[in-house]
Amino acid sequence: MIKALILAGGKGARLRPLALQIPKPVVPLANIPFLFFQIDRIKRAGITELILSLSYQPRKIMDIFGDGTRYGMVIRYTHEELPRGTAGAFKAAENLIDDTTVVLNGDVLTDTDLKDVIRHHQEKQAEATIVTARVLNPAGYGLVEADAQGRVLRFTEKPAEDEITGDTINAGIYVLERSILDLIPAEGSQSFERDIFPAMVQRGLKVYASLEALASGGQVSAAGAGWVEAWAWAGAGEADSGAVGSGAASVAAAGARSTPARLSMAVITSSGTPMSLR
Repeated sequence: MIKALILAGGKGARLRPLALQIPKPVVPLANIPFLFFQIDRIKRAGITELILSLSYQPRKIMDIFGDGTRYGMVIRYTHEELPRGTAGAFKAAENLIDDTTVVLNGDVLTDTDLKDVIRHHQEKQAEATIVTARVLNPAGYGLVEADAQGRVLRFTEKPAEDEITGDTINAGIYVLERSILDLIPAEGSQSFERDIFPAMVQRGLKVYASLEALASGGQVSAAGAGWVEAWAWAGAGEADSGAVGSGAASVAAAGARSTPARLSMAVITSSGTPMSLR
């Protein structure tokens, strides 16, 4: 059975002072703890088993979500005293992973259809599928180059200007086969972006970019129902229609109005366009 894993161990240094007393993954966005948006997207894909990879102030996150029963899910946890990178966190959950797993960075707000990404992954018989997005300037991101069939040819993490050869970046959402765990060392810090994915491509393993993220028509989809559901999960009662809005832009605006602190979460819409809340 396909599971999901959210990398939710970040300290949120750029969200301070908001993240001094509350972990970054549950900082409220439009008055809703951020992780609820990701969990809603996971549930819409029919996934009911979730692993939360924690590090900073883990108890505060566990107290909110518990074992997941309240939300119709099974939620389990891993905890790293010292963060070991994105791939290291995946390795730390090895005993909980027995099948294909959808992995999300814990600071990405998305309306990507995960069912489509999983379907694409299965059709390509890929070992790793990476959701990608197009941006005007990829210098601050991980550049992903793929052929016409979507097979990844090269990764360049945060390229210099003279290394930029395209406009497609890693959006921080992956579908991974369990076999990838064998490629991750048991000790030390390991990054999917800098270590594991480039090594897989070099070895000729099947790593694909998600094509539907590149082919979308460019409209930001309305998420209203999902956000209302997430609000209900949070036990906040009636949703404020002004805060919920009709898409990522309105939620971003509502979140930005609620605090003077700089937000540093990435919004990836179904158009594949990232919106940085900074």
